[in-house]
Amino acid sequence: MDKTGPVLAYYDALCPICRMEMNRYARHGEHIIKLQDCNGDLPEDVDRDAALAALHVRLPDGRLVTGWAAFIAIWER
Repeated sequence: MDKTGPVLAYYDALCPICRMEMNRYARHGEHIIKLQDCNGDLPEDVDRDAALAALHVRLPDGRLVTGWAAFIAIWER
């Protein structure tokens, strides 16, 4: 697994806790993490209700991970 490229986090930007957490990670730069509000347009393989319920992260290789695996993918950067 590529642990060096940026990840794309699908998160609920309307949730103050989610927004605060993701903005904290985003301060490290887009070479680490890019953010996408899951209240907007989403790719076909990301279910909006699931993304609103748990963090979803797209890895550099295109795989999608959720929950704790998503946080770990961010922390590894």
